[in-house]
Order: sequence, then structure tokens, then C-alpha cells
Amino acid sequence: MRFAAVIIAASLCACSNDHRSVGATPTTPTSPAPPGRVQGVVLDFQTAKPIPGAVVGFSKSPVVGFSEVIESTVTDADGRYSLPEPPARGVNEPYGFVVDNQYLGRGYPRSRNYRGDVAVDRGKCVARYGMVLDSRTYAPIVGATALDLGNQVRATTDKDGWYRIDWGCGVGYVGFNTTWHIMSHPNYNSRNFAGGRGIIGTFREDVMLDRK
Repeated sequence: MRFAAVIIAASLCACSNDHRSVGATPTTPTSPAPPGRVQGVVLDFQTAKPIPGAVVGFSKSPVVGFSEVIESTVTDADGRYSLPEPPARGVNEPYGFVVDNQYLGRGYPRSRNYRGDVAVDRGKCVARYGMVLDSRTYAPIVGATALDLGNQVRATTDKDGWYRIDWGCGVGYVGFNTTWHIMSHPNYNSRNFAGGRGIIGTFREDVMLDRK
């Protein structure tokens, strides 16, 4: 399994304490993942450097306070990992991403066209990122738009279906109540997704949409 680092705007970022996004290093396979395998990289969110020797796995419980990690492995010297594809689950049944016994988000890991990158933030960055997927095929959706409840555009998915909403670093949390966003696309029914109560921390949040 080999990965090539690329820099794009709507992806994992490294943030400085002055709240500005200063870089990004998502990864993409040079070839598709083997059938039945999910590939990804575990990255330090603020430095964008890969984390070797991290224990990464999928949990059946996609919430903080997860339980029962069903698959896990250790990242290699380049922060890369490969895990068996877990059984497909419905829109409201994602898996949790767990790194070194820490819950870091939720998603729908599949082998085809899925980027399993996970960010570890050891500081006070606040961000949401992930993939937007077709609920029937699990294919990435390009050009989906994340709106806040005031219809302000917060992010648009790239050619890999990847998005990122960044509130900055050094802030710790933003707001106090649950913050909702709306993911929309002309060919799909829109879906609300939660940024979280108080929008604390950096988490992966995949979103699945139903085709019209």
C-alpha cells in the first residue's frame, strides 16, 4: 500500500494559534484499495505529519464513550494503515474511528474510493471534516455543499467527496448549543448533520445523502 501526499484546500489542515489555516496534507492511494480493505493515514492535525505506531480501529459505537472496537491495527512508519472492510451499515449506523483509545469521529468505511484518513489534535483546534457519500452506492459525492442554518456556505466537497469546516485553533470550543449544518446537492435530498454541542474538538463526520 503506497500513498502520495497532496495539498488541497478542503481537507485535513494544520492550524496555528492565530486561528488561520496554514496547510493541508491529505493522502490518496496511488492505486485503489485491495477489495475488502480500507486504507488511510493517521495525521497530527496541527502539524499535518503522519503518526507512526498509532493503534487505529473501527468501533460499533459511533459516539464519544465508544465500546467494542471490532477491527484494529498499528500504523506503519508513514502513519499508514489498512483494515478489513467492516459490514455495511445504514445512514444512521456509522462506525466510530478510534485512535490510541480516543474517539475521533464517525464514518462509513468502505474499500472503494474511500479515504480513511483520521486527524489527531493534541491542542485546541475546532474542526469537522469527512466524506459525503451516496447512501446506496457509497460513492463519494462531488460538489455537495455544507451550509449553516443561516444558509452560509461553510464548505464544498472536492473531487474525492471530501470536505472540511474549520473554526480555528487555540479556541477550544465554539458556541454552547448543538450546532447543525445542512449538506445539500442538486441530485440528492438534503440532510442535517450536527457539528456537535459546543463544537468542541476536531472530529471526522461523514455524511450520507439519498438520491432524489
